Amino acid sequence: MEEQALDPNLAISLNGIYQWSIDFYGLKKGDKFKVIYEENFVFGKSIGIGRIFAAQFTHANEDFYAFRYTQENEESYFNSLGKSLKTAFLKSPIEV
Repeated sequence: MEEQALDPNLAISLNGIYQWSIDFYGLKKGDKFKVIYEENFVFGKSIGIGRIFAAQFTHANEDFYAFRYTQENEESYFNSLGKSLKTAFLKSPIEV
């Protein structure tokens, strides 16, 4: 993310989405991501990222998808099969 001059908060947001699916302590060379998100600007200057709408994270040659869905004013992320990304246990709890 640093090489692409992306906001470091994007990494924190992706961790929040994928913390039940991906062990971020076990990232490997070749892991990659794609993300669709909004970036907030004031007078043409970025003030940070907004909502993440969808993401694809490729980890250990496996694709993990996340799609934002809002129902009754509650937002959550689901995989490509429509299952919630939130499960009972975190893959790698990271304190922020």
